[in-house]
This record gives sequence, structure tokens and C-alpha cells, in this order.
Amino acid sequence: MARAFGESYRLGGPAGDAAIKVFCAWDFKVVRRRWAQLQADNIRTQLKELLAEQRSRSGSRSRCRHVAVRLLAWLLALGTVLGCALAVHHVSEHMHQAAGGGRQREAAQLALPLAVTLLSTAVPHVYNALAAWEKHESPVLEVYVAVCRNLLLKSVLLGLLCYHEARAALRGPCWETCVGQELFRFVVMDLLFALLDTLFGELLWR
Repeated sequence: MARAFGESYRLGGPAGDAAIKVFCAWDFKVVRRRWAQLQADNIRTQLKELLAEQRSRSGSRSRCRHVAVRLLAWLLALGTVLGCALAVHHVSEHMHQAAGGGRQREAAQLALPLAVTLLSTAVPHVYNALAAWEKHESPVLEVYVAVCRNLLLKSVLLGLLCYHEARAALRGPCWETCVGQELFRFVVMDLLFALLDTLFGELLWR
């Protein structure tokens, strides 16, 4: 229980422990000089142990390993963004080239909203796993890295969709109707995936 309590209230690793030890470890009920000297020696010894542990963790080999892990995670994240962009572009081109009428054409028009919504729902979970694998010193930095990767992914997908809608507007005379129908498909698909993610990810999986 003490270990779980300490891990839940840890503030930034060994540096945070040292700051807590410096500013919060003194017992103000100590009144005798000898007891105060003993407590000061105890705090000094604990600070030396914390600093020695921090130096041992920040060795050259450990630092190189952390840098390699983070570079590999960023390469995987950028590769995932590139793969998602290529997949959306391929689906968009296939949707434009789809021939036929009736239900076959309607099913082809649902492919792009399905692909974009599926990627924008599933890939952030991969980014969260990568951020946890990197083992950042601060949970705030882990959240910032995951947010930056998600913003990069969503920006690329949004740019591709704007390009797709601009091409669709140039092809047809009534581009307002085409864009409105496409946005309606995206809204319905996003609502469906949000409900599925809430049901299976937030409730059943947890």
C-alpha cells in the first residue's frame, strides 16, 4: 500500500523526490541541537543516495538507449501518418473511379468516410502505446507527445479531405450538394464509431 501510494503521488521522478526531500522532510518538532544534527545528516545521506541513483540512471548507455527508443517511436509514428495518408488517397481515387449505379455506387461512396473514421479512431491508441513505451520522465510530457502525434495525423487527414472535396467540386456543376452529402456521411460514420468506441473501449474493455 505504501509503494502504491508513493507511485501515485510521485512528482516527476528522482528530481521531484529530491525537491520533496529538500523542502518537505524537516521535522519542526525537533528542538535539541543533537537531534537536529542527526536529522540533517539523515536528509543529507538520502539526498546523496537519490543523486547517485539519478546519475546511474542517466549514464551514457542508458541515454543512448532512450534516444534510440524515442527516435524509433517517432519514425513509427511518422510512418503511420504516411501510411494513413496513402491509404486515404488510394480509397479516394478508387471511389472516384468506381463505376456503376445504385447501391454499388452508394457503397463505394461510403468507403472514404469509413476509412478516415476508422484510422482516426484506431491510430491514436497506437500513439498512446508508443508514448507509454518511450517511458518519459514526466506524465505531462507523455501526454504532450501523444497530442502532437494525434494533431499531425488529423492535420494530414484533414488536408487530404480538403483536396478530395476540391476535386469533387471541380468535377460536378452542383458542388454544394456533393460536399453536403459527403459531410453528412462523415458525421454519421463518426457518430457510429464514437458509440462503438465508447461501448467496447470505455465500458467492456475496461
